[in-house]
Amino acid sequence: MPNLSISITKRVLNNQVDIIHSINNKESNNGNIEEGNKIVLLVAKYSKISPELIMHHSRCRSNIADARQLAMYLVHVYLGYSMTAVGGFFGRDRTTVSHACARVEDRRDEIEYDDFVCKIECELDLGEWKSLEVV
Repeated sequence: MPNLSISITKRVLNNQVDIIHSINNKESNNGNIEEGNKIVLLVAKYSKISPELIMHHSRCRSNIADARQLAMYLVHVYLGYSMTAVGGFFGRDRTTVSHACARVEDRRDEIEYDDFVCKIECELDLGEWKSLEVV
């Protein structure tokens, strides 16, 4: 039993360190916050859903949740945020971000959805999204 409690303690401490690290990164690097906001704007543009709804704290309708999950996935993949940091950015738990990323990856087996995500990724790869205006 002592190993279990040590394991749990280590996990809790590591999560706290991740949270502190992500907060420090956000405070010291406003560029990453702005880039996260720009990815939300890009997803909003392609999914025709307002950025405010994507960032809303409630679960909302499924199309809004899908857009939010895609934005979480892209912030994690393209900006390299940890799932804890992405969760903090979106006001969600890291397990929610993990679920969102897994769901997006699973849905990429659907040709139409994968094409949709590829369009957004192409714009991310080209860097044109960086010129979006964050209000």
